[in-house]
Amino acid sequence: MEIEFGLPPSGREWYGESFRITRRQQFDFPYTDRIASEPVSILSNLAVRCFSSGQATMWANGVAVGATQSTDPTNISPYVAYATPVVFSCLGQVYQGQNIQVDIELNHPSSAADMWLNYLTVHARSRLNFRGGQLAFRDSRSVGQGVAQYQLSNANGVTIWDVTDPQNVAIQPYNGTGSITFTADATDLREFIAFDN
Repeated sequence: MEIEFGLPPSGREWYGESFRITRRQQFDFPYTDRIASEPVSILSNLAVRCFSSGQATMWANGVAVGATQSTDPTNISPYVAYATPVVFSCLGQVYQGQNIQVDIELNHPSSAADMWLNYLTVHARSRLNFRGGQLAFRDSRSVGQGVAQYQLSNANGVTIWDVTDPQNVAIQPYNGTGSITFTADATDLREFIAFDN
């Protein structure tokens, strides 16, 4: 069961995992057919509340993500934020292996210090290889190219939907059997789902 925490005073943002007890936590992102030579983007947002200086660190597959972040003391005035934002950003790092394992650690001497995870996203490029069930995909690199071509392997008997606008889902026609191809407008980022019937 996941426990969420709304930071006072507004409660507009809800945070998940707390680092108060378990100071180092691991998050696994399993990928199928990830292209290991392609760069990976990792974005995160956390908040920390402490009353003396400390540090927060993030790793992906054992490699540091950005610089270690200093966790400056939180001001306890009722007119300032309850916690301080901590952001790790990695745009375009190559990581070895198929899966991405992200570790986040709060290194602080006080047991009263806490850090909460708001979100953690990992974007990686994978081959479009259908393995049954459902496969959601999009290609951010195609945006602005006019028309993009997609090729999906092992796609016997699949249906593809364009789900870019969830209110107007449309069947995406394609050519071929087994290995199929289709083209789509790439003015904006388009999202698709392939599934077997």
